[in-house]
Order: sequence, then structure tokens, then C-alpha cells
Amino acid sequence: MKQEALSDVPSSGCDVNLLRKHFQNHFTCDTTKKTPESLISNPPEFMESLLAISASCDINISPPDETEIKSVLSKFKNGKAANDIPPELIKYARTSPEFLNLISDILTDLWTNFQMPQTWAISKLKTLYKNKGSKKDPKMYRGLSISSSLCKLAVCIILKRQTDWYELQLAEPRVWEQGGG
Repeated sequence: MKQEALSDVPSSGCDVNLLRKHFQNHFTCDTTKKTPESLISNPPEFMESLLAISASCDINISPPDETEIKSVLSKFKNGKAANDIPPELIKYARTSPEFLNLISDILTDLWTNFQMPQTWAISKLKTLYKNKGSKKDPKMYRGLSISSSLCKLAVCIILKRQTDWYELQLAEPRVWEQGGG
């Protein structure tokens, strides 16, 4: 996810350039992990039970309908930050048929074309002082990534659809907990 400019820091705080350098290291690491060839050619025993669960549990892959969108939106919390539409506005606008239809069209386009808007991939990084140590030390700040509320809606729908599959995995006795494989 691309990070946008850091928030303004009070003049008594840390230098913005020091903060930028400190947090840039958090987002430039190599995240490409390769699956070991041995796991592909000789998968652990528990993989077979996970595959069986996957075969028995249908995950809805069709575009979300308005009922599903309303259900997920009702769970949005007030007072959360976003870099596009405030979550409260989306949450309360779910009662508007016009707004719901527009959101449904956006998500249907995402589901059918497999492309999300570029703005959804941009987060704003806000820095929060940890209330300890020197305010001039960039390590005394934590980063808070503020993203798109519409992207969060799509992610929440995907996660909600996977709940049954995930819970079935947790219910299955796992070989690795029984000292096997």
C-alpha cells in the first residue's frame, strides 16, 4: 500500500524529515517470500484436511448485494478516520436507496473487473507521540495508517464471507497439535 505524506507535527516535536526517514523503513522492506519447494511437492498432512474443508464450504464470490452491503456498513464504528468518505456518512447513508445503489455499482465493478481504484491503495500516515522519551526522537512516535473507508467496506465483505470456512478450520482437529506431521 502506498503511503502518502506524514501529518504535520507540532513545532516542538520531531523534524518531519526524520519522521519520514524513520517510517519509510517500515514500508520499504522486501515482502516477497517464496514458498519452499518441499512444501509444494510434499505438503504437510494437515493440508489434506484443509482442502476437504475448502471443498465442503462454498464461499460466495458473486458481487455483494444491497442487503450484504447494509449489513457490513451497520457494523462500521463512528469516530474512525478515513482518507475519503467518513465512515459515519457511509454508515448512515446506507438507508438511502440512491447511495446504496451507487456503492453497489462500485463494488460490482470491483468484483467483475478485479481492479480497485488507485486511490484505495493510498494511505495517509499520521504520527502519534507515545508520551514517553524525547519528542525530537522519531522512535517515540507510532504511525497510524489512514485508508479508504470504501476499501475497508470491500475487505470487510470478503472477510465476512470467509467466516464459515475459517471457523470450520478451527473446529477441525489439527495434526500438528497432536504431535503428528
